[in-house]
Amino acid sequence: MSKSVRILVVLLIVLAFGGVLFLKGQKEAPTAVAEVDDQASLPRLIDLSTSNCPACKAILPHVEQLGKDYAGALDVQVVDVWENPALGEKYQVRYVPTLVLLDEKGEVLERREGYMPLEDLEAMIKARGITRPGAGS
Repeated sequence: MSKSVRILVVLLIVLAFGGVLFLKGQKEAPTAVAEVDDQASLPRLIDLSTSNCPACKAILPHVEQLGKDYAGALDVQVVDVWENPALGEKYQVRYVPTLVLLDEKGEVLERREGYMPLEDLEAMIKARGITRPGAGS
């Protein structure tokens, strides 16, 4: 066996082993799971993420804070796409976290991928005319 073939075999074994370890890590309990209700009466912010993604873990406190701040004006949901692959497909998740802002009818208003600071998340929501309860227009 030539040296380059041996190197290729070793690389394939390492990649396969790394993939098994990665997938094994995916089976951890999700940070939060929600079913998306297409008949909701409020606009919705859906955080499509995974439980072991560093960017997902970093943005989760921001998403939870928005859920508290906009309670009654915005339905905030966190969905683990490993636990709910159909929702990942529905919203065409290719990168996590993916944040999808929906109107009351379930139509996508905006979609963002990757980590965002709380200020940017709130600006995205406000730009669509959604305000904190009691904050006025």
